Amino acid sequence: MAKKPQKKLAEFTPEDIDFDPILLIHRGKESAYIGLARKPNRVILDKHGKPINLQHLFSFSVKDVKSYLPQVRPFLMFDSYFTVNSFYRQSFWKNRITGLPDVERKEESLSYFNACYVDLDFGRPKSKVPEKRLLFTEAMTIVSVLAETGEIPPPSIIARSGRGAYLLWLLHDPEKPTEPERAIYQDPFAFARQIELYKQVNKAIGEKLLPVAWDKTAFDAARVLRISGSYHSKAERFVGFQVQFDEEGKFITYSMGALAERMKVPVMEVDLPGNIKKLISTIESPGYKKTPAEKKGTAPYKIAAMKGLNIKRVRDLLLLEQKVGGFEEGHRRRRLTVYAEFLRRYTSKGSCLKSLKTMAGNCKPPYPSEKDDPSLESIVDFIYSGKKGSVRSWNNEKLCIELGITAEMAEDFITIVPAEIKEKREQLPTKTARDKETRHEAIIEILKNTYDASAREIARILKREEIKGGLTIVSRELPQIRAEIQKSRLENSEESKE
Repeated sequence: MAKKPQKKLAEFTPEDIDFDPILLIHRGKESAYIGLARKPNRVILDKHGKPINLQHLFSFSVKDVKSYLPQVRPFLMFDSYFTVNSFYRQSFWKNRITGLPDVERKEESLSYFNACYVDLDFGRPKSKVPEKRLLFTEAMTIVSVLAETGEIPPPSIIARSGRGAYLLWLLHDPEKPTEPERAIYQDPFAFARQIELYKQVNKAIGEKLLPVAWDKTAFDAARVLRISGSYHSKAERFVGFQVQFDEEGKFITYSMGALAERMKVPVMEVDLPGNIKKLISTIESPGYKKTPAEKKGTAPYKIAAMKGLNIKRVRDLLLLEQKVGGFEEGHRRRRLTVYAEFLRRYTSKGSCLKSLKTMAGNCKPPYPSEKDDPSLESIVDFIYSGKKGSVRSWNNEKLCIELGITAEMAEDFITIVPAEIKEKREQLPTKTARDKETRHEAIIEILKNTYDASAREIARILKREEIKGGLTIVSRELPQIRAEIQKSRLENSEESKE
């Protein structure tokens, strides 16, 4: 499928960009958008004065790829990239470089998990390979041995990236083998654990490939990889993808569950009462807004706030369980007790015990395993007894120490985070500020096309594009945005006269 990178640079044309591997990877039929990007050929700073290492170019649906090819190929000849996984939408606004819809490259916007991957850096000047850098053939020999001995699953695609290689394992939906695995974004709680499992599988395969300089930072679900047929400027080499086939001549695919089992990545079972699962999904949804029952400082407010906090703690504890693959001996009873304490505020004793049994079964070894291990029933009975000390008072600092949570593992936790992560988050723009910036960019794009659009029309478009901003907010902000546009036009006009 992929062309061998033998031609000279002088002979290179846009038609040499090979989209066949991308179309093989992106097999989703509905709401499947590809993102394409490139490295800038000069130093470019963002609005905060930081260098831009990757420029997004455009995004379009899988079904529209062929119609876009003549238009987009010239942008992708040098140092270009595509998103491994698919997103359920493209950005509302147009890209300033290409004039096409921009890329929505966020993990929370995924629609399909197309492939697990590893990025190997064995050919870099500062390669971490012991003793020496490796040639491509030497590295692939090691990969072949690992696959033949069962250390890693045979890859579906091997790509020569320039100064290293990519290995990809195509994913299929267990119920629809011809399609990639659908992201469960309708259920944010399940979606968060699905992303975590995807990352863990990538890491587990990568650990086996440390002898060929696995890039330990490359495992996220929003990753981009170089495009087949494009030119790697620093390596002075063309990128080439090669699809691997099984004995029947079919390309190799896996379900994520099968890859997890093959790499011994445990998939944690979760058994939660419906109301708790619904609450967790609610706090993870984009439109979540905390609405305590009464005014700040009143008892109902404090109760509502504490309940919301403990729901977030339940979610973080379950994500921690998936990250560590089940709680280990020496920590099991204490972790289970904390979990039951958080559940107590939302469910009956029987439902709490049922959920606790599922988590206990995930432990290593399953709890209880020794004669002197307190039973799960006794743990739940005490927590629901109302006796002094039955439910402890926790803060984040205590919980991080109790649960062994480090800054490295807490990046995607909601509330149980160390102080350094909390400080880092406090320095970032608030969600309200980010929503306002996104809304203003979208309104400016609308006004570029239809300057006289009414607030009602703009609010309707924002709602359709799932951008926060109702009629009241748009009516309040629209005059200021119009004034800024007019001011910018006037300044540009005066500059052109000079």
